Amino acid sequence: MSPFAEFMSQAAYLRVKVLTPWTFRAAKQVIDGAKESAIAQGHNYILFDLTPWADVDTGMTRFLSGEYLAQQFSPRFKMAAFTVPEAIDRFGENAAVNRGARFRIFDNEQDAIAWLLRDL
Repeated sequence: MSPFAEFMSQAAYLRVKVLTPWTFRAAKQVIDGAKESAIAQGHNYILFDLTPWADVDTGMTRFLSGEYLAQQFSPRFKMAAFTVPEAIDRFGENAAVNRGARFRIFDNEQDAIAWLLRDL
């Protein structure tokens, strides 16, 4: 088990729950672990539970995290995330999407899952 996240295979997607505060180092570890786990388990859909990431160390961390997400995941992967509403500013999401990632963040788990799986 990673000290940064838990990876749980669901029927149609990989669920990733972050366990540590949000830094760029933690984000890289979570993203790398999610990619490795998704490929190993045959998942193209990934749901990130980012509720522990309500606070971020800097705005650059948001940008770099989104950029790194896009660099690591090809468009074959579709990813959704959810967190508390006050943590959402779309900066990291926009960085990822503008670089080709299929990614969206939500303020609740149900909407995130519905968006993630709507193509199935």
